[in-house]
Formats: sequence, structure tokens, C-alpha cells
Amino acid sequence: MAFAASEDPLERLRLYIVHYIDLVTSELGSYAVLAEPVTALPPEHAEPIRRRMREADRALRDMVQAAMETEAIVPGDPKLVVAFFMGAINHIARWYSPDGPLTGRQIGEIFSAFVLNGLRGARPPG
Repeated sequence: MAFAASEDPLERLRLYIVHYIDLVTSELGSYAVLAEPVTALPPEHAEPIRRRMREADRALRDMVQAAMETEAIVPGDPKLVVAFFMGAINHIARWYSPDGPLTGRQIGEIFSAFVLNGLRGARPPG
């Protein structure tokens, strides 16, 4: 993956977001996000998917944690941080149109700036 090429935790996170959105806005990506939940699949098909989802979530949390450790973003719970921005990102598949004015890559660049600028901001309460 492109994000693995960078040693900078914040750049890795930015590249992950851009790449993920590019995938989500592809024809197959939007189908995968909008398809029936994994729970609708038979266990023998659902478990490998759940395992990959857990691995991806863990890798993303690790990227967030690394960015927190370098003080590139405010400290917090990586699980909540990931839930915050992935909720917004996964929703893109519901409104994105390939006929629209922006490509998936352009939306990825814009959303990555929103996410990273938000994570650099003020500390959350608590």
C-alpha cells in the first residue's frame, strides 16, 4: 500500500484515508460498503471477512496511535478517533456519483484534510 511507504505517521494516515476513499468510490468499493452486512453471510464466509476487518481496524488504530505519540494529533482513544472519521468516510458511498464534479481521489484529498485538521485541533473534553 502507498501509505506503508512513509515513515511519518501523519502522512501514513493521510495516504490511508486518500487510498481508502479512492477504493470506496470505485465501482466495486461502493458495492462492498453498501452490501448486506457480514452478519447476513454464512459463518464460513463471514469469518474471513470479519478477520480482515479486524486487521484493517487494528492497523488504522496503530497509525492513529503513532500519530498521537509523535504529538502530530491530539491524544485520545484511537478506537473513538477511527470510529469518528471512518463513519464519515464510509458514508461517501451513499452519496458519491462518478458523474459528479469530483473524482474519488479528489474527495479523498479533501476528506483527509478535514480529518487531519480536525485531529490536530483542540483536545476533546474529558
